[in-house]
Amino acid sequence: LLVIRPPGHFYPAAPFRCRRGVHRFERPAAMAEADVRLTTVSKDGEKLGELIPAGSMRKADGKGALAGKWQIPNVPGAVTLVVSGTSVKSVKCPFGNQPLMGEIEESEDLLGLHITMGGFPMKAWLKQDGGATRLEFSNGGKWTKV
Repeated sequence: LLVIRPPGHFYPAAPFRCRRGVHRFERPAAMAEADVRLTTVSKDGEKLGELIPAGSMRKADGKGALAGKWQIPNVPGAVTLVVSGTSVKSVKCPFGNQPLMGEIEESEDLLGLHITMGGFPMKAWLKQDGGATRLEFSNGGKWTKV
């Protein structure tokens, strides 16, 4: 309930209070870290073979192209990815203080990846466009190999 005062002046009729007398619009003194952090790569969701577009890189070629530096559009610096067996991981932790983590899907002919980035699961694949290699994500993100 608001009481209308002279034009342009609105005051609450009574103070809005939550438990323990804290005003409901006040922020807590410190924000807590996220309660849940994905530390593994989820392989749930849509089958990768149905997501990877035609013309994507084959697994044999893509494994070699995946390792190295990648440029994210409109972001300074590059992200370095390291491949070890079927695991992919970023060297630094730029995504909410977490690394990009990925697993290569072995059951597909085309290179498909299950990704966890910044705590969010998604899928990815590699495309060759002219002379450029792009890492494309199911969320619409596209990185270019440097």
